[in-house]
Amino acid sequence: INNPLQAISGFSEVLQRDKDLKPGMRADLALIQKESARASAIIRNLSRFSRQQGSTPTTVYLWDVIDSVVELRQRRLQEQNISLTVQDAASFPVTAVFTELQQVLLNFMINAEQVVGSRGPSERRTAIRTRDAAAGVRLEVEDSGPGVPPEHESKLFQPFFTTKPIGEGTGLGLSVSYGIIRHTGGTIGYAHSDGGGAIFYFELPARDE
Repeated sequence: INNPLQAISGFSEVLQRDKDLKPGMRADLALIQKESARASAIIRNLSRFSRQQGSTPTTVYLWDVIDSVVELRQRRLQEQNISLTVQDAASFPVTAVFTELQQVLLNFMINAEQVVGSRGPSERRTAIRTRDAAAGVRLEVEDSGPGVPPEHESKLFQPFFTTKPIGEGTGLGLSVSYGIIRHTGGTIGYAHSDGGGAIFYFELPARDE
């Protein structure tokens, strides 16, 4: 797919050099070039996410993980009118398998999207934040949903537990995420947000460069 995308991008760039182009056509060509580049980025992220590349940990910056997942979910967020705020304040990378952290964040994001989807259009908010923490580096995803009932909090990371309607969840996303983070030497958990929603987070030891 990347081959035709490169042709689309290349020819749209060449056509923009035509001095006789009307302004509207030039803007359309610029949009074609921009969207074909975004499609290439999505393919690159999907390829990296699905590639079988062993489980050798490497140096990973959480911003790179966030960037790749946001690229994958951007269209869905737009379709559902869900606002996303990203704040990256982590100072250090971590030692982990990139695609595993990508999977954890993707699980967090999909859960957040689903719980805010039933809110009013102006109340559909999500946020991704990173910061330095006592244990290393912390990443959290906050939503403006109703939060998790107290009686369910202790079951959140158990396999096959889900509060979603039948057919909308397997109950494995958070349990798989729990296994990944614990195997990486970190901690994972849930907290109430000040606005009443949910915050899912993980903390990993920082890699001091």
